Amino acid sequence: MSALIGAFRLKRSFRSLREMSTKNAAHITGEVIDISSNTVYKVGRFLGKGGFARCYELIRRDGMQPANVAGKVIAKSTLVKRGSRDKIVQEIEIHKKLSHAHVVRLMNHFEDHNNLYIVLELCESSSLMELQKRRKYVSEEEARYFMSQIVDGCAYLHNLHIIHRDLKLGNLFLNGRMHVKIGDFGLATVVQFDGERKKTLCGTPNYIAPEMLNKNGHSYEVDIWALGCILYTLLVGKPPFETQSLQDTYSRIKKNQYTIPSKISSHAANLIRSLLDPVPQRRPTVFNIAKTEFFRTGYHPSSLPTSCLTMPPKFDFVNKRRSLAADETLLQSLGVASRCPAAPTAGLNRRSGEPLSVVPEHQPLKTRPVNDADPIGPRPMLNIETRTDYKKELFDLMTSVIDAFQGTQVKFDAFDDILEPSCRPVFWIGKWVDYSDRYGLGYQLSDESIGVLFNDSTKMVTDTAFKQLQYVEKDGKESYHLAGQHPKNMEKKFQLLRYFRSYMMENLVRAGGDLAMTEGDELLRLPVMRQWLRTRSAILLLLSNGTLQANFFEDHEKVIICPLLEAVTCITGKGEMFTMKMDKMKKYGYPPDLYKRLKYMRTQMQKMIEGVKGSSQSVAGSSDPSASSDKAPEKRQHRVHQ
Repeated sequence: MSALIGAFRLKRSFRSLREMSTKNAAHITGEVIDISSNTVYKVGRFLGKGGFARCYELIRRDGMQPANVAGKVIAKSTLVKRGSRDKIVQEIEIHKKLSHAHVVRLMNHFEDHNNLYIVLELCESSSLMELQKRRKYVSEEEARYFMSQIVDGCAYLHNLHIIHRDLKLGNLFLNGRMHVKIGDFGLATVVQFDGERKKTLCGTPNYIAPEMLNKNGHSYEVDIWALGCILYTLLVGKPPFETQSLQDTYSRIKKNQYTIPSKISSHAANLIRSLLDPVPQRRPTVFNIAKTEFFRTGYHPSSLPTSCLTMPPKFDFVNKRRSLAADETLLQSLGVASRCPAAPTAGLNRRSGEPLSVVPEHQPLKTRPVNDADPIGPRPMLNIETRTDYKKELFDLMTSVIDAFQGTQVKFDAFDDILEPSCRPVFWIGKWVDYSDRYGLGYQLSDESIGVLFNDSTKMVTDTAFKQLQYVEKDGKESYHLAGQHPKNMEKKFQLLRYFRSYMMENLVRAGGDLAMTEGDELLRLPVMRQWLRTRSAILLLLSNGTLQANFFEDHEKVIICPLLEAVTCITGKGEMFTMKMDKMKKYGYPPDLYKRLKYMRTQMQKMIEGVKGSSQSVAGSSDPSASSDKAPEKRQHRVHQ
């Protein structure tokens, strides 16, 4: 089997597919030059495609900041029709004048013989659409954070007499600091005079306002309606009027037929109803939305960690403190400056080793029930069913892709057509070391946080800065502690975690000295290792957020599957990353070598489901590290794997 695995060559296979499929592609490589400013851009990774455009990361070669931007590339051959050209011109004319913290910045535009290039602000964390698909729904605290920024950006547009007309999760981008940026002005229009009603039917079906469907003319109110759809989708996990057919969706929109779950707070429900009022004139203006009770009450985080792209933030931490800003000592110990006025607090006796919060690992994080008028405490998180075991789902997804394999036949015009970079995993395992003979499996996540799955099935993970601990008991209860302020009964496991961290990072080159926490990291909640299985050819690693990773030993290739986005990511031995959606793989085909890897992974997943042990390792052994020797593991007996 090892020889078979060694024969898999993802990089070569992908290169072959690219050569086969780029004959008629409108993609770019190498460098592009803006002759007007003599700016040279190196073409980086492919970011995605939509409509007539492809988007790439561009790296400026002149040393100016920011160095990395996004380049929207439109082949001139697709702009032959006058209507298409006029649409792009209008989009650029509207967008280039905008400058706001919550609007994607258009930095420049230029053209060459073949393409038109629009240089945009790079949004590293994709969009709210990917977040919602991974998470299904978010807490009201998070919704308040995101919606306040969306409303702020929309108010800026309306103040300039601009109607966006396509506000939706996929057009609400997120930068590396989790700030929302409104983008894609392809359907935007300018109101020329007071009372003007636009007539064009446009937008995305699940977000279209009834007055647009009824062809009564529309104005700013269609954006307000879209805000209601966005808030509902974030809190409930699906759009309010979504059905299996377009006709039924439009019918429900016209009838204003939707249901708000009872677990949504009254303030959130009232805001949704007002935004989705069937009479446009009764909807609040964008300038009044922030004055509603939903924004005036409840906890409003000033920042969020990037981990919330896939994991709920630990708002129980906030609840325990009543307000993060209320405990200056806590914030200073974390290395995070206070960002809002202090509030009364009962304090925390950290000498006792009391956890900052305790919640079940497999349940959504909840906060205490509060009165709607409570100005400080967070509201309860929406408690809908949460999946606790992804193994069967992963097995079925792999089976569907394997069964649809089409051999060497491909049905796409360009290699980029099957890629979905926005679906790349938030976390994956960068390094691991197997000490299961005595302690457990240590691992380093892609953000350089360190975790251990101990032999007694408990888990411990620390953030990148080694400031916070996350501990999961055998029964799944999860608690949080400051590093060095944990209970005494965790001390031996903490020392093992410290050793694993030192061992895996000792040869890591890191610029800028010690890592520090950034805004929002006090709410960080990391996925933990749930199960693993090692064979002679590979190791399979399953994280608590559903991510399944297989590392193949002979060629160091990695295959990562996200069941929530239904995406497959391949990382070559040299670190090149390719992400594909399973529906596109089934429709257009995919590399034969990947087919072989997926079949191997499915076989091993069946063993994980059945709990097969022996030469394979699956949530190893039963020895308790806290009862083991205090000596650090012998380095010479093990090595770190990447």
